[in-house]
Amino acid sequence: LDNIVISTDPDRIEGRGHTGRAVRENAPQWVNHWEDAVVSDASRARGRELGWGAAAALPLTREGVPVGALTLYSREPEAFDEERQRLLMEMAADISFALSGFAREQRRQDAERLLRHSEARYRGMFDQSGAPMLLLDAATGSILDANHAAVTFYGWDLDSLRQMTVGDLNTLPTDQLLGELHLAADASKRRFRFRHRLASGELREIESFTAPMLMDERPCVLTIIVDVTAQVQAEAALLEKQHLLTESQRLARLGSWTLSADGHANTWTDEMFVLFGVER
Repeated sequence: LDNIVISTDPDRIEGRGHTGRAVRENAPQWVNHWEDAVVSDASRARGRELGWGAAAALPLTREGVPVGALTLYSREPEAFDEERQRLLMEMAADISFALSGFAREQRRQDAERLLRHSEARYRGMFDQSGAPMLLLDAATGSILDANHAAVTFYGWDLDSLRQMTVGDLNTLPTDQLLGELHLAADASKRRFRFRHRLASGELREIESFTAPMLMDERPCVLTIIVDVTAQVQAEAALLEKQHLLTESQRLARLGSWTLSADGHANTWTDEMFVLFGVER
């Protein structure tokens, strides 16, 4: 890989190859005949030197945004048939899901670290935080304050938010929502998953990280909002993909199995048990 330069800039020759296109277009690129598909003499010469016959590049995303690529080379032309393409797309989806999970975990840790700060530093952190934050009355759910990030996220101005309750945002029934608020107020629970309504009417899946606090002797709940809509959609798509794969194997009477790298965990699909007549 020495001296290989890859770019996502379409105006540069290094950005017109399969890896640059995969990231730029957020779509897999399949090169099953290296000589016919390369975009520069240097790439063609390097491929001949190393014996490349085919290549593939699949975008890797973090929360839906391309951040890299999984690039593979083969000495065999036509190496990436339909079955291998499907498996590689699943692999790229799994890596992207993990990258998104790392990003969400980092935000969660940042949120919890923020909540551990003392009340004396509340105002500065509240106003300057890039995460949407609401200060709620612990008894009624009235929105006592919101930071600029919350104003931007929800789409209402600050005065409007301060005249609302969290029930105006949350799709839960009022009695159920107040029950959750009481759990947050006594620190019995600090992490919640809700569906919130924006000023536009759009519904967003959110995670809420909370901490009870006193403001002027008034019991309050400070809540930090993390938009997890993309995560929820990705999880649903992954479940659907797994369902379709299982159903396809059942109809075609095909099975598959995976073996962990250490050789200790061997996992069969449902159809493998059927084909071998083995009970689960």
